Amino acid sequence: PYNFKALGADQNSGALHPLNKVRHEFRQIFFEMGFEEMPTNKYVESGFWNFDALFVPQQHPARDLQDTFYISDPKVAGRPGPESEDDKKDYETYWENVKQVHQDGKYGSIGYRYPWEADESLKLVLRTHTTSDKLEAASNVSPDHPVVITKFIEGAQEIDVDGVASDGKLILHAVSEHVEQAGVHSGDATLVLPPANLEQSIMDRVKEIAEKVAKAWKITGPFNMQIIKADDPAGGEAALKVIECNLRASRSFPFVSKVLGTNFIDVATKALVGQQVPEPVDLMAVKRDYVATKVPQFSWTRLAGADPFLGVEMASTGEIACFGKDLVEAYWASLQSTMNFRMPEPGEGLLFGGELSEPWLTTVVDHLAPLGFKLFAADAEVKRFIESSAKGGTSVEVIEFPKEDKRALREVFQKYDIRGVFNLARARGKTVMDVDYVMRRNAVDFGVPLFMEPKVS
Repeated sequence: PYNFKALGADQNSGALHPLNKVRHEFRQIFFEMGFEEMPTNKYVESGFWNFDALFVPQQHPARDLQDTFYISDPKVAGRPGPESEDDKKDYETYWENVKQVHQDGKYGSIGYRYPWEADESLKLVLRTHTTSDKLEAASNVSPDHPVVITKFIEGAQEIDVDGVASDGKLILHAVSEHVEQAGVHSGDATLVLPPANLEQSIMDRVKEIAEKVAKAWKITGPFNMQIIKADDPAGGEAALKVIECNLRASRSFPFVSKVLGTNFIDVATKALVGQQVPEPVDLMAVKRDYVATKVPQFSWTRLAGADPFLGVEMASTGEIACFGKDLVEAYWASLQSTMNFRMPEPGEGLLFGGELSEPWLTTVVDHLAPLGFKLFAADAEVKRFIESSAKGGTSVEVIEFPKEDKRALREVFQKYDIRGVFNLARARGKTVMDVDYVMRRNAVDFGVPLFMEPKVS
């Protein structure tokens, strides 16, 4: 006899990143040759060895924004020097060579052309690739509060800004609004350009912020910013906060170039080489008779067992740009492009699940119920929540939901003719038996359109 209901062995899907794979292979080769690995998580280095000797410019954001922690006591190290009488290396010459490469160039380079500061290079810093070790150590000291979150902004909107500057003067900028709630990784977010829901006052303030950032950092070349727009509960002016600024071209540069009809990379290149730099122009002031969306493409079907859920870590593997005469038409095209979406017809079924402490589900139901769809839920709590808070006496039917039997669950989807799943959960499922996880995962596996984010839904 066979137990056909027994779960199979867990299959670890996916693979090592190609660079991690190469790193692992080289690491094993060195171990086989007799080398030992340094415990780098136990070292504190000066900025000279961690950054300057590796030719990271002193204005680079990685030195104070990205995964970098400086020591407060003591704050600085001494200049590089011999550690024993047997050490005959010429540290003074090496120090001067590094300084020259940064300031004026050497060995065929032109350098970064800025006044290199010795004090900056002597700051003590934790090894930048060992943050996980430091956080683990912090959790051992204080398991309940290993990391302190100073502020959490809820219910905010994210705004994407791509810009090009020359000698601190803003030349071009593009402002795109995110459809998803703030907190979803910008690479997984749907961008709308020109923005469909940002007031002119917000657009003006965003441009002013871009001008101030370009001037303060004396930017020459491309840059990208993420800005949080948080509404004032008292009804005052919305707060705009820059949460990220990268001095590089972003993945949205090709998108904004195509939509606005101006090659941002071409202008950025001219700014970097200081040749034929155009005069500043406000592309966002031009009225357009179209809207474009940049939507993420996910590969959930290729990752067996992965939870289709969006969070702060990027999950998308590609993106698609779609145009339309308005936001609805552009976004409709994107749905058809990314998930082979077919609009359910009246009488067909929609399955609902997710967070019950927010009005997300009922907001969606209020739009869909009048169109004649059959509404289903996997448990009675979701049914009670929707029926008690939705408009117009909405009726929801609870259906059987065999979480442990994929074949039986497929038959349930077919029985109730389920053509769309709206699972608006606040967090990932903790186990593979979590009803929201099972709902999301099997929607993907059965080829049923899945909507898992409130604003997108």
